[in-house]
Amino acid sequence: MPLYSYAGTMSGRLREMPDVLKYHNATHADRPHGSKHGAEKMKSDQEIKDLLRQLRAVANDERCPDGERDNARRLYEKTLRRNDLTDADINVEISLVGFRYDSPLEKRLLNQIIGHETDGSRIESWTKRYVSHTVFYKLTETQAESVRNQFKIYKKSLAKEHELFYSAFVQKNDLGVKSKDPHKELTADELAEIRAMLAYMEAIKKTPVYKAGAKLLTGVKQK
Repeated sequence: MPLYSYAGTMSGRLREMPDVLKYHNATHADRPHGSKHGAEKMKSDQEIKDLLRQLRAVANDERCPDGERDNARRLYEKTLRRNDLTDADINVEISLVGFRYDSPLEKRLLNQIIGHETDGSRIESWTKRYVSHTVFYKLTETQAESVRNQFKIYKKSLAKEHELFYSAFVQKNDLGVKSKDPHKELTADELAEIRAMLAYMEAIKKTPVYKAGAKLLTGVKQK
């Protein structure tokens, strides 16, 4: 179902607005009026809200002709109804919010959280010159706060899991160093970490590597 139907021609500011024009053309070009195959090119929540903000700006602009303002207002109200939105949903302000990361892995995690928070819509990010290890996203205040909380928690968890995985990788490939105190009694937390490391080791495939002076590849029989 198209987000709105508009049988008339578009002119003035409405025609100059790319999102509005794209929707109008997608809904009506070479299709009977009311076709359900129209507005599929713009269906993310963010794109719909951006479109609505543009329509509302025209509807409230006293410099525009009355007919154009009426058209914009009609499209705005119809799009709200079709998408179960209200004026309050459109009033949420979006700003550029920066997040600092310390490694490529943390940046990847941050992008994952952003994608989850924005319902998987297209992720756009920006960087600023002379601001290192910081990436910026367009988010609402609520989204930004949620991302901050998730990133703070998940990056600590990821760092811990990454360390366990690294230990398991070292042990799996026989790169470990003998303990200085082999008779040391392990704590409950240390035992839990060892069990987690062993679970990782089961999933890791041993990497074949040539060793100096060896006749065999590590983990691979010499032919």
